[in-house]
Amino acid sequence: MGLVRQNGTAEFCKAFAPHPTLDASVLDGPCVGVQAIAAFFAATTGGMSETIEFTHETTNGRKTYLEWQGKAFGKQVRGTTILTRNTEGLIEHIQLYHSPLQVVVEFAR
Repeated sequence: MGLVRQNGTAEFCKAFAPHPTLDASVLDGPCVGVQAIAAFFAATTGGMSETIEFTHETTNGRKTYLEWQGKAFGKQVRGTTILTRNTEGLIEHIQLYHSPLQVVVEFAR
């Protein structure tokens, strides 16, 4: 969450490998590149999500698995984020899954 709060800063950009991608259950296709990922987080954390709290974190090798819950559109939302880092420790891929379906559909709009 600290990284998301740094969205748009040099520190945010430095956390990513060249040409990172973000795949999400609320998107038709991937976000490619730091600027596209930053735009996604600006939209989802700035206006759509009311609250978010990370509840569990596990790291295994180059992957970090995060579980979270919160509120969006006045409804409970939860999900999982999987971060994959390259050998230098920079984020090269993000997988982001939301539930329940009703909230996924609202986010996708």
